[in-house]
Order: sequence, then structure tokens, then C-alpha cells
Amino acid sequence: MLTSHLLAARNYARATEINQMNCVDVAFNKTEEGSNMMPLQNDLLATFVAIAESGSFAAAAERVRRSPSAVSMQIKRLESEIGRALFVRRPNAAVLTPAGERLVPHAHRLLRMHEEMWADVASGTIADVVILGSPDDYADTLLPPILTGFAAVFPEVEVQLVCESSTRLYELTDSNAVDLALVTRHPTRPELPVVRQERQVWVSEHQFDWIGRDTLPLAMFQPGCLTRQVATAALDRAGRRHHVAYSSASLAGLLTAVRSGRAITALPECSVPQYLRVLEHHDGLPRLPPLELAVAQASATARPAVRALTEQIVGSLSEPAEADNLIQLYEKQSLSA
Repeated sequence: MLTSHLLAARNYARATEINQMNCVDVAFNKTEEGSNMMPLQNDLLATFVAIAESGSFAAAAERVRRSPSAVSMQIKRLESEIGRALFVRRPNAAVLTPAGERLVPHAHRLLRMHEEMWADVASGTIADVVILGSPDDYADTLLPPILTGFAAVFPEVEVQLVCESSTRLYELTDSNAVDLALVTRHPTRPELPVVRQERQVWVSEHQFDWIGRDTLPLAMFQPGCLTRQVATAALDRAGRRHHVAYSSASLAGLLTAVRSGRAITALPECSVPQYLRVLEHHDGLPRLPPLELAVAQASATARPAVRALTEQIVGSLSEPAEADNLIQLYEKQSLSA
């Protein structure tokens, strides 16, 4: 099975992102203004799991070889860190609250990650370089928390980031020039499990006046880009005349063209900057299908750090309830490559 290092790092990355955005992700952050979410300590999580599994503080105290008062203090500390009550205390039992129930699987993963991390460190099998590919419209918004989580577990591993189109990244992973890549799933790659669906939207400069134009000017990624193919096909089906006025291999190039007020573009919603306007269906443009995000892997993916980064990406981008199954699917692919 894939190592579980980065399921834990996924939670660390999400916690980091939560603090920056002041919002709740998996219900493990404090909501008071100015509070900070800190990585949870393994001994606190071990005690929490012991209580959850045994159903009482007394039984858990025997299991972790601490006094009942010490166990109680640990849980109070953990609840203080999280900002939520984890148990309903009863005379002879401890019942998980909804927040406690949601923490249980994450706690198991964190503890398992800790054990496996040290096993890998001791064996000296961690790779020192991982080559990660991503289109730059995903790299700027989706990768930062992923890389934060990965670095928390593998601080000595160098990640070399290659920003190319998904089409090019398929070629690079197929030739083992890139270890793994976050890509838009292409119809020719149905075997890749979808880790996330990202809304695709039309974007313009706020003052851009395109209504009434016979031909719609577009700023698009270069030919071969799946987003370009999907966007132009949608306009063709809607009978909307268009022409590519600007093309670029980079997101920065597209945004420059759109910001000039001379064209519109189609982007993943996660990549739209605040200074641009999202055009909705009522603006007269055809709806675009969501983009399916997946992870393309090279055939040589046995190194722990490479496999762990795959797990980190899948776990960070997918829904928590689906993460484990998706990670197992990607593990099977890596083993059969």
C-alpha cells in the first residue's frame, strides 16, 4: 500500500491554508480571531485514539500507561489546540462528539505517518529529488499548500517544479523525465482517477465590452491545450463566432492580454485573479464543462518520496471521504507500471 506519510501532511497543509484564509476546513481549527492552528502532537493524538477505541478515560490511561488525570489533561490540551470538544464525558464512558468522530481517521493517519516516516528515514530510502510537473494555472493556486505539507514531512527532499501544459506533461511522465504531474485529465487517459473537478469559467477585464461584437476575441493557451479545445468547441456549438487574438504558453501571458481589455479567456476558477471578472451564463456565453484533475505518474514511482507526494496531491485535492480509495487506485497504477 502507498505510504501514509502525506495523508498526514495533507492535514498539515490544509491547516496552514485554513489559518491564512480564516475559514474552517475539517473542523480542526479555532475560530476565534487571532488564533493559530499548530500541528498536533503525536502523544496527544495517541491518547485521543486510545479513548476513542476503548470508550473510557480509565481504560485509555492503562493503554497509554499514564494516570487518568494525565490523560484528562492531555485531552483538554488537545481540545484547546483544536478549539472543539472531542468527547462528551459521562460517569463511566466517553462518547465522541461530531468533531471527535471526524478527527478519528485523521489521527490514525497522523500516527501511522509518524511511524512510517521514521522507518523510511532509518532505512535511508527517501529520495533526495522529486520532479513535479503542473500547468502554471494550477501551480500558483493549488500547489502551495501541497508543497507545504510535503516539506513538513520531507524537509530534505528537493522538489523540482516543471510548469508545462498537461499535454506536454503527459509526454514527460511517459518518458520518465518527470516523476509525477498534476494534470487536466485528457479523454485519452480514462484510466487516471479524477481527484478533483474544477469549474471552468469565462473571464474578462471588468470594463471589457464584448456584447454585440460579431466576433469574440479570445486569449488562449497555445494549440494542444485541452482548455483551449474545450472553450472553442463550446463557442462553436453555441454558434458564437470567435477568433484567437492572443495566445501564450503561460498564465501570465494570458492574464496580461485579458487585463488589457482586448480579449476574454477561459480559466479554471481557482486561477482567476480578483482583478478580473467571471462571466456567467446570463452574460450570453456558453457554459463550460468542469475540468477533471488527475495525477500522471512516471513508470518509475517506487521511491518513497515520489509516492508520498502523489499521496499528498490526491489527499489534498480530493474530498476527505474519497481520498483513501483514490490513493489506493493510484497505488495500484504505480505498482502495475
